[in-house]
Order: sequence, then C-alpha cells, then structure tokens
Amino acid sequence: MADLDGDVETDDSSLEEESIPTDDAGEEEPVVTEEEKPAVGEQEEKKDRISKELAAIRKRRTSTDGRRFPAATEDYVLLMGLGYGGLYLLLLLGLSSGAFGDEMSKSTWFDSSMSETFFDISEEVCEDRSKTPWVHVYVDNNALTVKMRAYNLPDGVPMTEWVLSDADGVEVSNGSVLKEYTFFNFGAESAGEYKINIEISVYNDSGLDYKIASVDNTTNLTPEFTLPDSLDLTIASEENTMAFLPWVDAEAKKAGELVDDGPRPCWNAQDLGNWGWVLMGAELGGGRETA
Repeated sequence: MADLDGDVETDDSSLEEESIPTDDAGEEEPVVTEEEKPAVGEQEEKKDRISKELAAIRKRRTSTDGRRFPAATEDYVLLMGLGYGGLYLLLLLGLSSGAFGDEMSKSTWFDSSMSETFFDISEEVCEDRSKTPWVHVYVDNNALTVKMRAYNLPDGVPMTEWVLSDADGVEVSNGSVLKEYTFFNFGAESAGEYKINIEISVYNDSGLDYKIASVDNTTNLTPEFTLPDSLDLTIASEENTMAFLPWVDAEAKKAGELVDDGPRPCWNAQDLGNWGWVLMGAELGGGRETA
C-alpha cells in the first residue's frame, strides 16, 4: 500500500540480509559456488564401471549353471601353462634318463647348433668332442676340490693319474685310481699358482691270466691308450670382511679357478637334461636370480 507522500510501501522481509550458513559454534562457513563444486560425475562413472567388472568376475567364478570349463581367457592360459609344464617335465625326464635312446642321449647336435646362434652368449662356438677322447676338469669351490672325468675312452680298464705342482715345478701332491674319474682336495694348499698334470691310461686285460683289480696290477703293463692333459690352477684366499662380528666365521675363504683358453666342449642331450634339473632346483630354492 502506498502512503500519502506517494512512496511505495516496501516489505521488511525483502530488506533482511540473506542468511549466512554457520556451524555449531556459530562461525561462518565458507560458501562454495557451483563452479567450485567438484565434478563427481566422472568418479561415479568410474566406480560404476569397476563395480560392473568385479560383479561380472564374481558371477563368472561363483556361477553353477553348468558353464563349460574352457570359456574365459584365464581358462585357456591355465591350460597352456599346464601343457607347457608337462612337456618340459617329460623332456627333462627323457633326456636325463636316456629314455630317448643311447644315440640321442650322446648326441651333441642340439648344443652345437644353438652355439652358432645368439642363444649362446660365449664368443666361441663349442667344440664337438662326441667321438674324441677328452678329459673334463672343473673346480668345486664348495668342497674345495678339483674333479676330473674322461669321456669317449676305448674299451679296456681305465686308470687316472694326476700330479699337482707349485709355480716352481715342485710336486705338491699326486694320486692315481683305477677309474676314469677322480678328484683331489686343495683346501690345505696355500694361495698361489699351480699346475695340474693328468694322464688317462687304458689297459687291455683280455690276454692276461688275472684281472686288473688295483693300480699295483698295472706296474709291469703297457697301456694301449694314453690321454695326457695339463691345466693351470689359481688358488686365492680372501679374508671375511665381516669377521669382526661374533657370529661370523673369521676363517679365510679359499677358491680355485682353472685357466683354460680352449673352447668349451659341446654338451650332449643327457648332460643338458641333467643341467635342466639343476637350474629348476636352483630357481625353486633360491629364485630366478639364483638360477
């Protein structure tokens, strides 16, 4: 209603200030505009998508409607893994046991072929010694021993002799055994350079009136075949850097290393099978880095 002066009557409520939101303590709360509000549409859409995927997986795994087994991708991956594992196990068993035949077990074709490709990280191609007599000599630092074995020897009674000499040529130790393999311990030797001389002898006892049962029986006999070999052995001794701790062994650790500049021999199929078991055991026991 207008008053006598012609002024327009105003509503007192329109003049009141807009209410400001306050918290329980009476303090003013900050006002968030529509532009400042976070966009929750995207987040809700993402949550809905993840929830649908989880629900589909849960339904697929708990469903009992008679669904055939190899239906999802993970089913085929599982079958492929089982097939590969079974094939690998059968291959190792067949190679290491010689079940594929004597000819294949002694064949070096696979290692010789792979040695010429990028699968072999060594710079030299392996040497095929499948039909050549040779001696395999290697160091076992866990037992502090040098082991040797002769391969492809002719028929007869084999005898292995070895001599360990120091850098001055003085004989340190020696031994002989009526076998094609043997070993000796170097744990008692001091650090330094050594020379190993090996000789494999094969005797024929078919014309004798006695059997060659010991090394003494070969004293007056002439071997029908001999195979000499020599290698350099380096023995190193290293103090344990953690020896000051009471629970750490303070004894110096020894290690031997053979110096052999020749190419490595190609491994036959049976050797590869045996080495496969070693690698698999190392991976199961110590992880991929150990293998």
